[in-house]
Amino acid sequence: MDFSLLSKSYDFRGVFGRDFSAEDYVALGYGFWSLVPGLRFSVGYDARLSSEELAEAFRTGLRLAGKDAVDLGLVSSDMLQYSTVCYDDLDGGFMITASHNPKEYNGLKSCLKNAEPVNLKEWGPKIAEFLGSHPVPSGIPSGSESQRDVSNAWIEHVASFAKGDFSNMKIVADAGNGAAGAFITKLADRLGFELVGLYLEPDGNFPNHHPSPIESKNVADLLEAVKKTGADLGVAFDGDADRAVACDEIGTIVPASAMMCAIAERILSEKPGASILYNTVSSDSVRELVSELWGKPLRTMVGHVYFKEMMKDDPSIEFGGEHSSHYYFRKNANADSGIIAFVHLLSVMREKGLKASELRKKYFTYPSIEETNFRVDDVWKSIEKIETSYPGAETERFDGLTVRTPEFWLNVRPSSNEPLLRLNLEAKNEDVLAREFERVKNLLS
Repeated sequence: MDFSLLSKSYDFRGVFGRDFSAEDYVALGYGFWSLVPGLRFSVGYDARLSSEELAEAFRTGLRLAGKDAVDLGLVSSDMLQYSTVCYDDLDGGFMITASHNPKEYNGLKSCLKNAEPVNLKEWGPKIAEFLGSHPVPSGIPSGSESQRDVSNAWIEHVASFAKGDFSNMKIVADAGNGAAGAFITKLADRLGFELVGLYLEPDGNFPNHHPSPIESKNVADLLEAVKKTGADLGVAFDGDADRAVACDEIGTIVPASAMMCAIAERILSEKPGASILYNTVSSDSVRELVSELWGKPLRTMVGHVYFKEMMKDDPSIEFGGEHSSHYYFRKNANADSGIIAFVHLLSVMREKGLKASELRKKYFTYPSIEETNFRVDDVWKSIEKIETSYPGAETERFDGLTVRTPEFWLNVRPSSNEPLLRLNLEAKNEDVLAREFERVKNLLS
């Protein structure tokens, strides 16, 4: 394994059998936590075909380092994070997952006690250096191994965010054959709503659709099921179920920024004057609504590490959200959870007596494109080309390049692993959106 891969992103990901083996995960388990004080760590995994094998290998590495490994089994990433909050004896946790990547991928997410994030861009080189000079020992591991079921504690925690009577609500939930099957039925029983399940059975082949609900093609079945069943709301999860995408009762996606606005208003009603965190490519509607409600809008870069670190440092931040459907809550140890965001949305519907479509319209977001990737020969030359093409615009080099005019804004930022530029674009109307999207495509072609 090329351990330099560890330093290229906030979470480690690659193709199983090409970029790493199960033996490499033994080394990761040994090397990673040989650098960290603590005795006992939880390990969970998603539904991917290689995940259970890699989790076992990782636990072996932990135990070879003299640590105790607690096997959580098949869980979502937010359940894994919560385990480090609700169990006092855990010093951190690991999630074997590649989130929304194709089925041949796998990877690793990690956190310390109380869901404190681990930034592999900083930790990766140290781990690689340690493993280069400390071979994995042979023999019988000295650390212990045990099993725990965190699902009941997790469901009670999620339910603590709910308010209202949901007994006459019908919800379609698309687990995408991923980790959401580990909790969604229990949540429906706990809150009392009628569940119409799609693809709840975990299957690492992902036979029905790719586990990435932020791509419109992957929520087609959800939208159809909501309309067909007369459901009040639909929700789809990604592979490790820490992201949730909602749709209203007429089969229209509720944009992530509208979700952020709905949750922000609810939280600001409970915590007047609180700070709300958003990222570089969130809709202007988020900043505008928070300001109108006398909250304090704060901006940070794209990525969960930035959100969690900023929320840790600034106790005034009660909530944060990203365009990619990650939502962060102070009452969830600053960690992200799609299902908690979904429960907030259910509660807003009940508290305001509005249908999901009425909420979507209430929290209007400006016309925008889906985040679009462009493969380019030279990332930074392409960014320069875009910047010089808008001489009269306001430009900013923060998390890539942002170009802003009274009619629109766009952001291009480089991928951390590939020669790609990620484009986000929002405009005041559809005509401007189409015009500027075509202009940027021509610039990058």
